[in-house]
Amino acid sequence: MKGLERINNAIAGRKVDKTPIWPFVMAFSAKYAKVIYREFATDYKSLAKAQIITADAFGLDAVTVDSDAYREASACGAILDFPEDGLPVIVKHAITDKTKFAFKMPDISKSPRLIDKVEGIRYLKNHYKDEKAVVGWIESPLQSAAMLYDINEFMVDLFEEPEFVEELLEFASEIGIAFALEQAKAGADIIGIGDATASMISPNLYETIVYPYTKKVVDGIRKKSDVKLKYHICGDAKHILPYAKELQFDLVNIDYKIDAREAFDLVGDSICIKGNIDPVGILKDGTPELIRQEVLKLKSLNKAKFILSAGCEVARDTPIENMKAFVE
Repeated sequence: MKGLERINNAIAGRKVDKTPIWPFVMAFSAKYAKVIYREFATDYKSLAKAQIITADAFGLDAVTVDSDAYREASACGAILDFPEDGLPVIVKHAITDKTKFAFKMPDISKSPRLIDKVEGIRYLKNHYKDEKAVVGWIESPLQSAAMLYDINEFMVDLFEEPEFVEELLEFASEIGIAFALEQAKAGADIIGIGDATASMISPNLYETIVYPYTKKVVDGIRKKSDVKLKYHICGDAKHILPYAKELQFDLVNIDYKIDAREAFDLVGDSICIKGNIDPVGILKDGTPELIRQEVLKLKSLNKAKFILSAGCEVARDTPIENMKAFVE
């Protein structure tokens, strides 16, 4: 059974020959493949090279075209610095004056960091065909909006300037839909929707402000594409899982702070759960034997709709022997 079929079967709750393995590897893959992270984040061929080398070496079932959370913000005017071997850093936010920000949709074909991701998907799909799942990525409306200007100011504006926030979320939703559809056209089998900020939002704020725009994105993509959708939430975000079920995501990546058994109880049989080994405390800093024990605990839940992963991104300096133990 090939990786794409294995993952699709798990999403559908069908029989698999073995547990699908799909850890989120960015910095780890760049280091393993000896690719400078600046190149990984700015050149799709370098990113694809790192993903291919890592996925093939460890027998992973999917490759993900993602490097950082700033691509949409960059397309809207944010200025970034790209350290030689570190994550991009925002030098100037796209929104420095809310009264002067122009809500102008970026042209994906002319936005270097957006089209770079689209081409990365096309490259990897041509390389793997249906051997492995090729995964694209967008930021959720909440995450995208929070990246457009200072996140602390954004959190304050949720309460003090809700009209501006809603206008911004509407704008971010339109970008997300358009960006996801371009990735789907390029061959993405799955689109990840990153919502790292969501765990910082109360259930009430999520329901009243965040949920409607997340739904707009999900509905907008599904209206024009049958690409599968993954919701990626960080931290202790179990209060969001019932909404993920209602939004009918195909799968949801849960962080290690959520008990996997409780997550399955919250979503029932409606969503495939992806996760959720502690990426630092267990996968990076643990022993191979500890990793095996924790993986077997997850597998002992005996759930058909399950994909093995770390709770979030695999840490850059995770020992190779630990990754091997995780896969084995």
